[in-house]
Amino acid sequence: MEKNNSKIVLVYPSPLIITKQRNSNYYESKLNLSNLSNEYVLFKIYNNQHALYSAKPSTSYIAPKDKANVLIKRFSKEDNKSKIGKDRFLLCFYTINKIINNDEEAKEAFKSKIYNESSKQETMLYVVLKEEENEEINITPEYDENNLEQIGNDYIKGIQMYQDMNEKLRQESNIINQKIKDLEKTLGMIKNQKTLKDDKDKAIMDRKSKNNNNQNSNKKLIMISLVLFGLIIGANLACLYNRIFNKDKLII
Repeated sequence: MEKNNSKIVLVYPSPLIITKQRNSNYYESKLNLSNLSNEYVLFKIYNNQHALYSAKPSTSYIAPKDKANVLIKRFSKEDNKSKIGKDRFLLCFYTINKIINNDEEAKEAFKSKIYNESSKQETMLYVVLKEEENEEINITPEYDENNLEQIGNDYIKGIQMYQDMNEKLRQESNIINQKIKDLEKTLGMIKNQKTLKDDKDKAIMDRKSKNNNNQNSNKKLIMISLVLFGLIIGANLACLYNRIFNKDKLII
C-alpha cells in the first residue's frame, strides 16, 4: 500500500517471507531498500507485533541512489500462533536536504522533524511465515550390500527387505508432497495479497479520477455562473445608460 505516487524507495521483497532457522527459536529474513532519488532518505519501521519482531536498524538512512539492508527477526512463541498471517510492517520514508552520516544523525533528524514532509512515502509490508526446511532428502534407497548377498534363496527375508525399502520411499514421497503443498499455500497467500493491493490501488485511482471530474464540473459551473453574472451586469448597465441618455435628450 503506497501513500505516495512518486515512489522514492523500492522495497523488496514484498510480501516479506521469513524462514525459521534450523535449530533455533526464531524466523529470520533480510529486507532490501533501494533509494531511487538523488537525495538522502530517512526511514523508520513500525510493526504491529512488538513483542515478536525486531528490525535492525529500525531507524536509519539511505544515501542517494544507494541501498540499505534491514535484518528482520521473529521469535517463535507458542502462545502467539494465532497472529500468524496478520503480521505486518509499516515503512515510512522521507527525503532530507542534508547529508546523513550515521543512524544517530538519522534518529535526531526524525526527532527534530527536519525532513521534507511532502515527500512522505508509506509502504505496508505483509509477512509470510515459512517453517524451517527439513533435512535434505535422500531419495536413493539405503541398503547394505552385504545384507543383500546374505539373502541368497531366503525369499521371505528378501521380501521383508524390499518392503522396508518401499516404506522408506513412501515416507520420503509424503515429505516431498507436503513441501509442495506448503509452497503452494505460500504462493496462494502472495497472490491474494497482491490481488488485494491491486484492488485497493484501483479503488484509490477511481476515487481520485472521480474527484478530478467533480472538480472539473465545479469549475465549469463557476465559469458559466461568472459569464451569466457578467451578462446580467452588462444588461443592467446598458439599461441605466439608455435611461440617462434619453433623459438628457428630452431636456435638450
